[in-house]
Amino acid sequence: MQIKFPFDLSKPVTGEASIEINKPIHDVFSYVGEHFYDNYPKWSVEVVEFEPLDGKEVFVGAKAKQTRV
Repeated sequence: MQIKFPFDLSKPVTGEASIEINKPIHDVFSYVGEHFYDNYPKWSVEVVEFEPLDGKEVFVGAKAKQTRV
């Protein structure tokens, strides 16, 4: 049995998603930006391990290691 996909293999597959968050922007930025290392595994459920490699502060160029399923 051969399965044919309706994709043109010369073009990348793309997708788009959005979500509406009923919270003040300050609360959202604090959760996602300022406390990223603490909260990322909570809102990205495919992350099973997450380890900051440059300390606990988020900054431009900061690195982390993650395992996703």
